[in-house]
Amino acid sequence: MYRTYGMQGLLYETVDAAGGCNRFAYDGAGRPLIIEDANNSPIEASYNGFGHKIQVDDPNQGITRFGYNTLGELYSQTYNYNQDIQDCFLFITKTSKIVFCSMTYTY
Repeated sequence: MYRTYGMQGLLYETVDAAGGCNRFAYDGAGRPLIIEDANNSPIEASYNGFGHKIQVDDPNQGITRFGYNTLGELYSQTYNYNQDIQDCFLFITKTSKIVFCSMTYTY
């Protein structure tokens, strides 16, 4: 296996022992935009103006959307495995309480 890095130190390509190649593309801020797997299937990410990831489109897992509160903390994550299925959660504080739809975990 070997890896290829660009001048900025970002990973651009990996090749495994079987010759499978994964490629990576980044935006000007160094955030990953597209990851292409050995089958040439792209995983695409989108970001808002603050640099927060707002969506990932994966051909195997469907679309995942991310929501943030006014402090820029992750507030929600919605999965859509090419069906109308959603998981949700809410961070009350950064580490003390997480609500997964109807289940609550307190730490």
